[in-house]
Amino acid sequence: MKKTIQSEKKRKIINDYNLSFQYYENRYKDIQLNKYARFFEKLRIQKNILDAGCGTGLLLEYIFNKQRMIKEESPRFRYTGVDISLNMLKRFNLKLEGLSFPKFINLILADIEYLPFRDNIFDEIFSITVFQNLADIERGLGNLIRVGIFKFDIVISILKKASKFKEFETLVKNMLEKYNCDYIHSLEDNIIWGTIIKN
Repeated sequence: MKKTIQSEKKRKIINDYNLSFQYYENRYKDIQLNKYARFFEKLRIQKNILDAGCGTGLLLEYIFNKQRMIKEESPRFRYTGVDISLNMLKRFNLKLEGLSFPKFINLILADIEYLPFRDNIFDEIFSITVFQNLADIERGLGNLIRVGIFKFDIVISILKKASKFKEFETLVKNMLEKYNCDYIHSLEDNIIWGTIIKN
C-alpha cells in the first residue's frame, strides 16, 4: 500500500513538472537565483558537478554568469544535470543550442532515488528544492552520497513548509562531516551545505 502511494506521488510530480515547464522560469527563476546567492559566495566550483533536480538549467546559468563576472573564458568543470521531468530537460537542452563548448554538459532523465551512475564520481553536488518531492528521502540522500567522491561538497535544500523537514535535517546532519544551516532568511527553503567524507 505504501509503495503504491509513493508511486502515485511520483507520477503526479512527473506529470506536474512536465506540464509546468513552459511557465516554470517566469514563476520561479528569481526565487531560485536568490537561493543560489545565499550559498554560492562560500563555494568554489569543483571539476565535476552533479545538479540533482536540474529543471530548466537555472543553476548552470547562474554559474555561467558568475564566471563572466570573474572573466573566465571557458568552463573548467564538467556538469551533469539530472531531472525526472523530460519536458524540463528538453527546455534546458534548448538553452544549450549555440554554445561553443557543449561537450562538458550532460543531461540525464533519471530519478534521484535511483541514480544511474557508478560510485565515487562527483566532487560537488547540488540538489536545490528537491527533497520535499521524494518518496524516500533517505534513499535519495544515500544515492547522492554514493555518487560523490571520497571527500566532496554538497548543497541541498528543502522547502521550509515540507512535512519531512525534521527527518531530512537529521539525516543530513548525521551524514555531513561539517555543515552550515541557513534558516534565517525570507526564502522558502532551508539550505544546508557542507562536506562529506566517506569511511
